[in-house]
Amino acid sequence: EWLSADSEWRDDSGGRLLMAAARSLVRPAGAVASLFGRPARSLARWDAAARARPVFALAALDAHARIPWGDDAEPRRAGGLSFPGYEMMFRTAAQAVLLDQPLSGNPQDDASRIMTAMVSGRTFAIVRAFADPATLDFHGEKDGATVPMGGTVETDFAGVRLHAGVPGVPEAELMLMRDGQRVSAGKGSLAFAVTAPGVYRVEALYPGFPFPWLLSGAIRLGLGAPSIAPPTAQ
Repeated sequence: EWLSADSEWRDDSGGRLLMAAARSLVRPAGAVASLFGRPARSLARWDAAARARPVFALAALDAHARIPWGDDAEPRRAGGLSFPGYEMMFRTAAQAVLLDQPLSGNPQDDASRIMTAMVSGRTFAIVRAFADPATLDFHGEKDGATVPMGGTVETDFAGVRLHAGVPGVPEAELMLMRDGQRVSAGKGSLAFAVTAPGVYRVEALYPGFPFPWLLSGAIRLGLGAPSIAPPTAQ
């Protein structure tokens, strides 16, 4: 989880929380998103882990309906607040997946396809409170072949050219990140000739909002075969 919406408000001051609560009467989802701060440490952990093996990241709501006052207390049916509600949270952020075909309507088949796409890294996060809907295109090209979002080129990354864009939103600010550092930027779209190995991903900002609006899955280039971490002793 690069984002946990339920945790974002817990380190804010009482004054800021009161302002967000008042704002929620007009723009409920926007009020929740106004408390988001860039999770630099979580993104850094993701970038570091992805250098060893493919890792997908989620924008999590972690919605519990009733919020306990203590950080270490589990929600209970009695006590706490039924705020923010589920609908408010679901309108704040979402996780999108890229499918090769539309959903069939069969829950079991569709769930399997969605999970396969997600664990393959063909997924991106969207903060719906800023703007919705939106599509984030991020892929690489090499010798006529496509490297999809979530893809890996283990060794010969020379000649890979990365492309990113937000169709229909030319004012979106795109940033291409390599191992957490910005290496390219563009408005609406960008293209980048890869010259160094690393974990590449894209962040997009919507005008007027400093927090990432869209965040792509990662493409691993030139980092060798993925390694599998040994199980942790219990």
